[in-house]
Amino acid sequence: MPYIRLYSREVSLAEKRMLAEKLIVATLGALQLPPEERTSITVQFVPRHFAPSCFDSVLSANEPSAVLEVLHHDLTVHKIQALVEAATTVLRQSAAVPHPGRIARMLHLQADPARQIGFQFNETSSAETNAGGSAPMETLRAA
Repeated sequence: MPYIRLYSREVSLAEKRMLAEKLIVATLGALQLPPEERTSITVQFVPRHFAPSCFDSVLSANEPSAVLEVLHHDLTVHKIQALVEAATTVLRQSAAVPHPGRIARMLHLQADPARQIGFQFNETSSAETNAGGSAPMETLRAA
């Protein structure tokens, strides 16, 4: 059962519902889960300022606008890459990741996507899933 936590700026309830739906669909496809697993995917939204200090210390060099934390068992490199690509597309189109301001758009300045979205993947074993434990696996940046 995947557990997704998004640390980002405050967004409206309607935006959270839309984001949760899109992240669930992206997770189903990227982690190659059957459609009946849809109801077992948990998505939690946390304001960025409530992020644990461990994220700040791990990611403070680039300070991403949003961090997507994913907990699941059986994470492979291919599944992680697929989820990073799908989630990056979803988050770039949302209000969770700030878009360039009017002056930046006029000057055709683009934000570096690698600094906008951070990813934290934690692998859980099936025994740990029931207990809620996890072990850190990998931290990635959107490319």
